[in-house]
Amino acid sequence: MKKQILLFSAITLMAVSVQAGYVGNRSSKKFHAESCRYANCKDCTVKFSSYQQAKNAGYVPCKVCKPRPKN
Repeated sequence: MKKQILLFSAITLMAVSVQAGYVGNRSSKKFHAESCRYANCKDCTVKFSSYQQAKNAGYVPCKVCKPRPKN
């Protein structure tokens, strides 16, 4: 039973992290993949669910992680 609960929890966490998508830096107006080393700074407070949403808001892709649109 414990193994099933742990597996369910891990799958749920993966689904939640994939849903958010991108993180925007409100100061630099750059957006990052959530896995980018720069995505956890104090100014990275804007969440985008899609690449296009970030672009439409005036943000540019990070040159380090080079986020791409997800299909």
